[in-house]
Amino acid sequence: MNTDRMSRVRHRHVSWLLGFALVLAACAAPASPSPVEPSDAAPESSAPAGADPTASPTASPTATPNPTCPPVDYAGFVASERLTNVSVAPGTAGDLVGFILVPSPGSPLRPRLTVSSVEPPFSEGASGLPLEVAGEHHILVRFEGMLHVDDAGVLVYVGPRDQPGIGGPVRQVLLTEAFESYVSFIVGYDGDGCVALSVQPTLITIAIAAP
Repeated sequence: MNTDRMSRVRHRHVSWLLGFALVLAACAAPASPSPVEPSDAAPESSAPAGADPTASPTASPTATPNPTCPPVDYAGFVASERLTNVSVAPGTAGDLVGFILVPSPGSPLRPRLTVSSVEPPFSEGASGLPLEVAGEHHILVRFEGMLHVDDAGVLVYVGPRDQPGIGGPVRQVLLTEAFESYVSFIVGYDGDGCVALSVQPTLITIAIAAP
């Protein structure tokens, strides 16, 4: 990817994160307890044909901690099999967890994504070793059909394996699985703020409102 293209991609990511921060603010507003997602970015609530709605076998789906919020439940396809980075950024009313994808036009692969609320105990995907993730509540983010190395043998994912919080509701984002075609993270957070999800071609964002 040349410098000009990388700059345009980063600009789109920054602009979208700023816009999604407004969604997070709406999520925290007293008059609107449920998160409101942009109509052109709202993910499907159920899996399309061929999608695997099953999350990691080491985590059991649960309801969201705040009964006034919609459940964190998504299963569907994503536009790229190349996940390069994960970041935690402050929003206007909480935290934004971004999963950055690199476009891969013409790829025959159909990678999938599942997102769900989960409870401990947690374990590492390949070894089964126990894992601890900080936070009162947790979200599983699991990609299937992903590439770990490119055609040149270079690692695709260059982001952190263990991302700490930045002082908001997010406490930790831990890479728990990078095995075969799977890449999984668990997001730990505190409080009962609403959680909103947006799925874009090069950016998956989870917005977690401060309590």
